[in-house]
This record gives sequence, C-alpha cells and structure tokens, in this order.
Amino acid sequence: MAAGYKVSSGTLSDRKSQLEALNTQLSTYKGQYESVAGTLSTEWEGEAKAEFDKTVSENMTMIEEFHSGVKQYIEALQTIIAEYETTEAQNKITAGTR
Repeated sequence: MAAGYKVSSGTLSDRKSQLEALNTQLSTYKGQYESVAGTLSTEWEGEAKAEFDKTVSENMTMIEEFHSGVKQYIEALQTIIAEYETTEAQNKITAGTR
C-alpha cells in the first residue's frame, strides 16, 4: 500500500512563507553576485573579459529564471491554499446541514 500524505492549509501556508523568504534571500544573493562580478570584470581584458562577462550574464539569466519559477510556484501554492480553504468551509456547511 502506498504511503499517504496529510497536509493542511496551515502547513502549505508555512511552506509558502518559507519559499517566499528563501526567494527574497536569493534576490539578495543575486544582487551581491552582480556587484562582485562587476568588480571582478574590471580585472579582465580582451577576450577573457568578454568571456567572463558572457558567463556572468548567463548565470544572471539562470538565477532570474529560477527566481521567477519559484515565484510562480508560490503563486500556485496560494491558489491551492485558497481553494482548499474554500472547499473545507463548504464541507463544514454541508456536514452541518445533514
């Protein structure tokens, strides 16, 4: 028999809050990375500088895409939580009328 999961809207809300905090932290780290990379970029010249800047740009794009994906996931969790709570409220009303 497969193991089941028990999750409440409170648990989902807690996880959503944790993800929001981590995503905010990622934004902070992204800014720090960008700052350090800008400083380091001045240490390079010619083709090496171009390659360094290209790599930093690619990394920034990946970080931004990941940040955006996490944000979309957080929004989906919020939708799930709202639907769960609405359904639970309806279930209580239904159970109370029978």
